[in-house]
Amino acid sequence: MHSAMDFLLRHGYIVLFVAVALEQIGLPIPSGPVLLAAGALAGSHRLNLGPALALAVAASLICDSLWFALGRLRGVQCSSSSAASPLNRIPASPRPTQCTCGTVPSRC
Repeated sequence: MHSAMDFLLRHGYIVLFVAVALEQIGLPIPSGPVLLAAGALAGSHRLNLGPALALAVAASLICDSLWFALGRLRGVQCSSSSAASPLNRIPASPRPTQCTCGTVPSRC
């Protein structure tokens, strides 16, 4: 236990950044325990809260921006595969219904 705490005290900021980045990229690595440890270390004044918070937010924004750019460039090709789940085929928003009679679209 002491070796893990010593490691976090020495490399806490980079571990925090990498853990949040890996989770945001999509790897099944939870960053929650690292964020909790960083909060505990910040509460005991062993880690500065400002840079820790800034690095966690920066890692999240960088990875989210990468996913946005990838989706914008590649579109559906990024998320579709031959083994895609049926939920991936459900549209995010319903198609707009054209109704010229001025009533509820289901009655047109």
